Amino acid sequence: MTRPLDVVLCGYYGFGNLGDELLARALVELLEEGGIPRSRVGILSADPAGTRRALGTESADRWSLPGVARMLGRSRTLLLGGGGLLQDATSLRSCVYYWGVVQTARCRGCIPWAFGQSVGPLGSPLARRVARGALAPCVVRVVRDRPSLEAVRGLGLGETELAPDPVLGLSLPRLAPGRGTGRLGVNLRPWKGEAREGAIRALRELAERAGWTFVGLALAEEDRLCLAEARDRQGLPLEEIRLLDSPESFSAAAAEMDGLVAMRLHALVLSVLAGLPAAAVPYDPKVTAFSEEWELPIWTPRSGWSAVPFSQPGSEPSRERLEETRGLLRAALTRCLERLRGTGGWGA
Repeated sequence: MTRPLDVVLCGYYGFGNLGDELLARALVELLEEGGIPRSRVGILSADPAGTRRALGTESADRWSLPGVARMLGRSRTLLLGGGGLLQDATSLRSCVYYWGVVQTARCRGCIPWAFGQSVGPLGSPLARRVARGALAPCVVRVVRDRPSLEAVRGLGLGETELAPDPVLGLSLPRLAPGRGTGRLGVNLRPWKGEAREGAIRALRELAERAGWTFVGLALAEEDRLCLAEARDRQGLPLEEIRLLDSPESFSAAAAEMDGLVAMRLHALVLSVLAGLPAAAVPYDPKVTAFSEEWELPIWTPRSGWSAVPFSQPGSEPSRERLEETRGLLRAALTRCLERLRGTGGWGA
């Protein structure tokens, strides 16, 4: 049977989270570079119309089982495409959903694979079983950080590759160093634990000691609400809160900042791309792993903030390193496509 699609992307798309929308955009662009046009890509999304407008691909409602099954039946492969899909830190539902999509793909003769994944934390035996059931059928598996590589190996699965976060393949205008605006961007996300609460306390102290002006930068509506609560109930002195919905909106905000303190992984990724000094609030192993790899300062409750808590201007990753990273991404995806084209059902 001839299938009009080569790849269906499945991730946390269409929910208005900038990081996940950038993952979809980056993967579509990588696939294009690998010879797969947008006309042969489908995306499962919570907002199919918005995804079609933004990316020019086919899209189906991720919550419609008949719609998901139809799209998978029209595609050669299913790509679990980037992000922390297989984890139970928020709930087990995420693992169960993506496991279900993989099983549906197999029933429809659609080959599953994974690229740009974070795996874990997986706190319960049931979560580990479900995550293994989602990843084991994947013909190729590529994760984006070493903790995820160790988690996959801990599930008893072999032959898993490590490659950078796909969003690092995007390009942003680089900021001129030494702007001296006196403004610091702050990104917080909902989280139960000391990382968020400790960061708020430390930022209040920093504002009193150093006189910074703080601007909240939200990558999702839940971030905006979290920042508003930190301002209104916990006394975090935010001059304003901005909800960012594109790389361009991040670039515009970054041009007004001397640095960024962030919980969200992709706020840090965007900072690296733009050359904005940044510090990480490590609520999750993926944030710690990224920050260590890119030499971003990491704040923890034990370390405290005795000085301006981000790298100094001029110490940001070079253009050469970013270009090398993009080359690693392209090479990793090329290897995946070659492997997939060697499997039955994919074709030449």
